[in-house]
Amino acid sequence: MYSMRLPAQLETSGAARALATTWLHDAGVTQRLVDDAAVVVSELVTNAVRVGADEGVVLRLDLRDGWLRVEVDDEGPGTPRPRTGGEDGGWGLQLVDALATDWGTERHDHRKTVWAELSAAGPRLADGGTRLADPRAR
Repeated sequence: MYSMRLPAQLETSGAARALATTWLHDAGVTQRLVDDAAVVVSELVTNAVRVGADEGVVLRLDLRDGWLRVEVDDEGPGTPRPRTGGEDGGWGLQLVDALATDWGTERHDHRKTVWAELSAAGPRLADGGTRLADPRAR
């Protein structure tokens, strides 16, 4: 398990992505998982910083049996929900939804955790058993 407290600054998402990438490379996971996790970490940390992480965020990575769980804690209110993306952004949780097997939120007193689980086998499957389109190709 990896855990790190990070400041509430826009640059934090880049630092979190770099930390996660290094940790996952050191763990010897596939490049696909490293790449997908980098996007998920970046999006979850960016959302946390933008929505009210005055006290900073906590990034946790837990790798077990071919699964990676990414958790980002902040003290912001509300529950993040995917929205329609546009030129000014809004694609983040849609990317998380496409890359993660599952994701959601949990409340703990005054803090919330947004989590995502990724499989080393790749993104979740659509109902027909075919891979979802890679959102990075859009």
